[in-house]
Amino acid sequence: MSFDSDWRFDTSRSKELVRILNRYERDVTFQEFSSPHGHDAFLLPAEDYEQSLALFLRRRLIEARAAAPEAAHE
Repeated sequence: MSFDSDWRFDTSRSKELVRILNRYERDVTFQEFSSPHGHDAFLLPAEDYEQSLALFLRRRLIEARAAAPEAAHE
């Protein structure tokens, strides 16, 4: 995830990380969000960002539960 106005961690840096991780066959995704708030954009309400983050976290939770021993679900 990246914000187009982030001056500290430019989108190009995030895209380069994605390319490197893809080269090593890692399961990664990338999404850029538009915001006028610069580096602190992730701290402020943004519906598209919040929905995307929630979906990502929900997917990771499902994967973690599926990988955990059955006793961990009790």
